Amino acid sequence: MHNPKIGLIGPLYSILHHVCNDVPFSPFLSDCKNVYLAGHGSDSPSCGATLKSPCATLGAAILNSQPNDVIVIDSVTPWHSAELCGASEILLDKSLTIRGDMHKPPVLSCPQTNEKPVFNITGPVSSNQTVENMVEVTFLHIQITNARILLNNANLTLRYCTLEDTEITSNNQNDITNYAGMFFYNTLIFGHMDESCSIHYAANCSTSSLVNILSQTLSIHYQNVQFLQHRQTLQTTSGNAMVVVQNCTFTNNVNKTSILGGMYITIPTLVSSLAQSNSTLVFQDTTFDNQINHNPVDSITNIFVSALTVRSKAIGRQNISSNVNVNIENCLFQNNERGLTLIGNFKSAHVSSCTFKDNHAIHAGAGILVLMDVKANLMIEKSLFVNNVAGAWIEDQVGHHDNVRLEDQVVHVNSSCCNGVIKVGYFYPFCKVTTQMH
Repeated sequence: MHNPKIGLIGPLYSILHHVCNDVPFSPFLSDCKNVYLAGHGSDSPSCGATLKSPCATLGAAILNSQPNDVIVIDSVTPWHSAELCGASEILLDKSLTIRGDMHKPPVLSCPQTNEKPVFNITGPVSSNQTVENMVEVTFLHIQITNARILLNNANLTLRYCTLEDTEITSNNQNDITNYAGMFFYNTLIFGHMDESCSIHYAANCSTSSLVNILSQTLSIHYQNVQFLQHRQTLQTTSGNAMVVVQNCTFTNNVNKTSILGGMYITIPTLVSSLAQSNSTLVFQDTTFDNQINHNPVDSITNIFVSALTVRSKAIGRQNISSNVNVNIENCLFQNNERGLTLIGNFKSAHVSSCTFKDNHAIHAGAGILVLMDVKANLMIEKSLFVNNVAGAWIEDQVGHHDNVRLEDQVVHVNSSCCNGVIKVGYFYPFCKVTTQMH
């Protein structure tokens, strides 16, 4: 039996599973049926079985559903989410799709009291997790506003959805779940800034759209997703992660941004004799821009965090082998407080056909900051660096080729305007990246 924690088996199963769930009416599929929810409905042990007898509450529709069913929220007689106000949580412990109308998506929120509804997506805890017992929850044509989603041992899929001021976590920030999978497609995720935010001093401001997942194993696929006023912190404790980000945008309103958003990913590098870890992180055709700290104190103390930070964290003091591979291709890093950071021990890191423009940092590495073992396979090629300005650590040397090359412990960059591609080094021997100044 395949394990979804390895390779792409989990995501492939998710895609196959949602072929059933994305069909509006599926009478020809024995494991799929619709459970209806509407404003004029009435809860009963048999509600939701037909359009004429819909349930009135989401809780009742979930209770009357079976794994792989589709809960259809009626748009003709709008369903209101008053039940979400004051509810402790909505438990989703079986594979379901919650589907709205593509022309008039229902809103899951509590506007009356501004309380945060909690959607607890929880699967079974098992040391032998398989695709058959994996909980898969899909939201299709749904808007979720001012809510919290708890993700534990389950896959969450968003298709054509909007998440506003919503947090996705593994229970609490310090809780570790065995597995977390997120698959977002054609979706908008954004947060609002506090009205009191100031572009001069914003210590009391924070983004309200957050993803903070601490999991033994991660499986992430984002495609055609817009992240506005948003921060993601992803950490795996086992060293097993598959992260694919394609054609996405991470951006902030530069006049309202208070903290540096984007993505921060931590992967442990384990002692080879203790564990076999395998992580692949792929970023393609994705934009990171306007990720800035407007509080000058935060900028001064920001030594290495960037719009995209990937950290391979060493565990143990023995001989360490890394199976962490990072591929960043055709991405734009623009107007960030540091564009890209790679820290730690990687098997390979490849940056290709990317543009780093107008990034800045008080400390090292406005465009790219690399602090990693020189034995790692690091390649930066066919990339453009324009107006990246770092602090006093900038050095004035250039090479003689279009690509970055390593020679005598110095990485040379030849570009028409390249400031701030700074310092490559991890433990010893050190090497450094120098930049061209004009």
